[in-house]
Amino acid sequence: MGLTHGREPLGPGGKHSAGPSRTEEPETMTATDLSFEPLEAGARDRWLESVFADYVRHRVAAGDTEREARQNAADSRERWTPGGVPTPGQQIGRILEDGEPVGHLWIGPLGADPTRWMVVDIVIDPSLRGRGLGRRTMVLAEQVAREHGASSLALNVFAVNTTARRLYDSLGYEEASVFMRKPL
Repeated sequence: MGLTHGREPLGPGGKHSAGPSRTEEPETMTATDLSFEPLEAGARDRWLESVFADYVRHRVAAGDTEREARQNAADSRERWTPGGVPTPGQQIGRILEDGEPVGHLWIGPLGADPTRWMVVDIVIDPSLRGRGLGRRTMVLAEQVAREHGASSLALNVFAVNTTARRLYDSLGYEEASVFMRKPL
C-alpha cells in the first residue's frame, strides 16, 4: 500500500511522473497523468519573485499591515532562499498534465530534520481549476517528498481559502496549530 503503486521512479528529462488511478482512497491515490519538472535557475528565480509578491498580497488580505506583510515575506524569503538560493533539498518546478504546464509546486525539507517536509507553495492555473488538478498535484507532492526521504508533509493555508482547506482535509491533513485574530 502507498502512493508509489504503478509509478515510474523518474521519467524522461528528470521529471517525476505518476501512474494510474483517481478513484482510490487518498492514502493510495496516485497522480495519474501529472508530472513534476524542476525549474531551471532563471525561470525559478522569476517564479519565486511572483510567489513572494503574491504572499505579501495574501498576508495583507488576511489582516497584516503592508509593513508586516513585507517583513513576513522577507523573513520567509531568507528562511527558504537565503541569498536568493533555495536551501538544500528544495523541489521547485512546474506541474505538467500530459506534458502541458498546469501549475507550479514548491516543496522541501522543513528545518533541520530532513524527513519533515513542507509544501511551501502550490499554484494551479486559475483557468484549469475544478478539474482535480489540486488533488492530483498534492498526491504527486507526497510522492516526490517520499522519494527524497520525507516521512511527513506539512503546509500552511490561509483561513479564507476554504476550497484548499477542504481539499487538504479530504487528503488526511490535520490542523497542527491555528492562528486567530480579532479586529478591535
